[in-house]
Amino acid sequence: MGNEEVRRMWVGGQIDEPTHTALLKMCTLEGKHPTAMVELAIEECIVNFARERLKEGKEIDDKILVTMLSLENRARENQVAQLKQLAYSHLRWSSEESAERLSSACEASGIAVEDLMEEINSNPHVKELVIENGQSLSSAELFLMENMSPGKLYPMKELISMGERSGFKEWTLKAAKGKLGIESRRESKMWVWVIPKRPLAGPDNDDEMVF
Repeated sequence: MGNEEVRRMWVGGQIDEPTHTALLKMCTLEGKHPTAMVELAIEECIVNFARERLKEGKEIDDKILVTMLSLENRARENQVAQLKQLAYSHLRWSSEESAERLSSACEASGIAVEDLMEEINSNPHVKELVIENGQSLSSAELFLMENMSPGKLYPMKELISMGERSGFKEWTLKAAKGKLGIESRRESKMWVWVIPKRPLAGPDNDDEMVF
């Protein structure tokens, strides 16, 4: 569903003019496609409906229950990604204010700051990218960087499949790939993605295929 489809919904009487205008303005401010915003609203409806049924002790269809659990798990993963962005920002511009902001966010999410920092330190190439370049990574960019290591070849289809299971659209992942400078190569009759090795990272090794 694109802007034209949203316009047709409005013309067809499915959404009124104020809602149509608000949706497009919100998409512009959030930097998201109307499709993504509509899907988020639908997902929220599913989760709220399922929670209410469970709270009231009513039966719930298995497909709805599985979908609710999947969406809640994805929401949790997104929450962790947002916390990591705060943590990387704190590493780049450390201050008492940034430390307090990170601590408060972790406490509200029920995630220990120590556990979060331990996970960040397990991905030194991401940490270096943020600290040296002052780069603010989007959730999709963070997903790719945390699931790839410099110099290793990753089948494109496998990465996109993993990303989609985590809630990212293919076009979102490809846009993140472009921003990060990840290269595409044709290897063994398939497309692979690779993060170029840093010039000063050490002696070169042969590219290693993973998965």
